[in-house]
Amino acid sequence: MSEWNSKMSDVIDGHVHLRSMADEASILAIREATGIARMALVSIQNPAQGSGLAQSLYLKARRPELFFVFAGLNHAGKLSGGRVKAPGLAEQVEGLVEMGCDGIKMIEGKPTLGSG
Repeated sequence: MSEWNSKMSDVIDGHVHLRSMADEASILAIREATGIARMALVSIQNPAQGSGLAQSLYLKARRPELFFVFAGLNHAGKLSGGRVKAPGLAEQVEGLVEMGCDGIKMIEGKPTLGSG
């Protein structure tokens, strides 16, 4: 056994995006092939595509022994200068916990996408 293998325990993949429920079989196959014990489904809501948190929570409900869910927050109020009403961040976190989320996705954008 190599030094790497002798030090490994259960591996948790901490960043998996579920694009649609059609991805379930692929995600499970990757988990099986790699020996990953559990996966964290990282969900930002995308109403335009009908994807995001609902699918991740559904998959967690089907296989709670395999999946964690980390949800993105709604920043519409801040980003719109107050034109869009959204719950405050603390209220959002409380709601996400009630829904069954295990954590919050903290990086919600790419630093290389800033304006010029």
